[in-house]
Amino acid sequence: MNSRSLYYDLLTLGGIFLHGRPGCGPRVAQINISDDCNLDCAICNRSSMGVSGLLAEGRILSLVDELYSLGTQEVFFHGFGEPACHPRLPSILRTVKSRCPALRQHLITNGAWDHPDLLDAIVHARVGTRFSLHAGDADTWQRVHPRDNVRGFEQAGTNLIALTSRQPERVEILYVICKTNCGSIREMASYASAHGVRRILFRPMRLFRDRRGQYMNSSLLPDADEFRKAADTIRDLQKQLSGRMSIQAIPFEENSHDPGQRRPSSRGFYLHRSCYIGYVLAVVERDGNVWGCLPESSDGVPLGNIARSSFRKIWYGPEYDHFRKTKLFEDKALLDGSGCHSYCQHLETNVRLNRLKPWRRFRKPGAGGLP
Repeated sequence: MNSRSLYYDLLTLGGIFLHGRPGCGPRVAQINISDDCNLDCAICNRSSMGVSGLLAEGRILSLVDELYSLGTQEVFFHGFGEPACHPRLPSILRTVKSRCPALRQHLITNGAWDHPDLLDAIVHARVGTRFSLHAGDADTWQRVHPRDNVRGFEQAGTNLIALTSRQPERVEILYVICKTNCGSIREMASYASAHGVRRILFRPMRLFRDRRGQYMNSSLLPDADEFRKAADTIRDLQKQLSGRMSIQAIPFEENSHDPGQRRPSSRGFYLHRSCYIGYVLAVVERDGNVWGCLPESSDGVPLGNIARSSFRKIWYGPEYDHFRKTKLFEDKALLDGSGCHSYCQHLETNVRLNRLKPWRRFRKPGAGGLP
C-alpha cells in the first residue's frame, strides 16, 4: 500500500468512526460511461429502462480529475450498457493513467468486442478487467443470451486469453447465478481455469426495478433449493481450488433465501451490522445523476447531478449526508422487507468494513436507546 492510499484510507475510516462528514472523497467511484450495449442478456433489464447514449469524454475526464483531487483511489468504468461501446474508451484509459497515475482503473465488460487498440490500452494503463460472462460453455451462454450470436462468447474467450497472458493478476470473471445457469457452476470454474483466470466472483441474481417501478425477469431468480445447491457447489470449489484460484462468493455466504420474497436477502446481515457504503462509494450515471449505491437505496431520488453541480458539492451536501446516516441502520426498525438491504449489491465491501466494530451502536426495533 502506498502512502497516498494509506492517508486517504485513514481519512475514510475517521469519517466512518465519527459517523460524520467524510474526511475525503469516495474511495471508489463507478462511472457509467455507456448506456449502449452490444448484447441483449436475458437477466438484464436495460431494455425496459429506455436508456441509450454515451457520457462525453471531456465530462468523464473532468469528473475523474475532480475525484482524484478528493482522494478517490479506484474508478470503475461501467454502465447500463457495455463500456467498450464507447469509441473513446482507449483514449480515456490512457489519459487517466497519464493524469492520475496513482488511480487504479477497472473495466466491467461482457468481453464481446474485437478491439485491438482497447486491449493495448488496458495493458498500458494497467486496468483491472472484470468479464461478466454468466456462463462457462457456449450452450449456457446462448441460453442466457437467446437473441445474441454465440460468437460473442467466443470473442470474450479470445479477449480473456489475450489479457491473462499479459496481466493475469488484473483479470477476473463475474458469474451471476440464475435459473438458467445454476446447474453449470463447475463448468464456469473450469472455463475460468482454462483461460488463465485466477479470480472468480459468484453472485446470485438480483432484481432491478425499471422506470415504472416494476421488477424485471423475476422468473429467472433461483428458488431456495437452487440457491442452497449453488452455495454448496461453490463452497466445494473453494476447497478444491484453494491455492490455485480465488473464488469470492460472499453474497452466497452471508445472504439467506427469503421465502416470503422468494429471493436472496441480506436483511439478516444488517440486523447486527451497518452499511458504510456512503463513505466509500459513489455511482455516477451516464445522465449525470449521482447515487450512493442503487437508485432504490435513496427511494429513486438521486443525490445530485454533475451537470448542475460539482461532484464535491454533491458529496458533501445534505442529501448525501442524509443517505449516509440512514444507511447506518442504527435503528433496526428501518430493516423492513424491502429496500436495498433486501439484497445488498455491495455486501462484500460492508463485510470488510464491519470487521472493524468500535462504532457499532444500534437501537433495537422500536426502542429509544441502546440495546
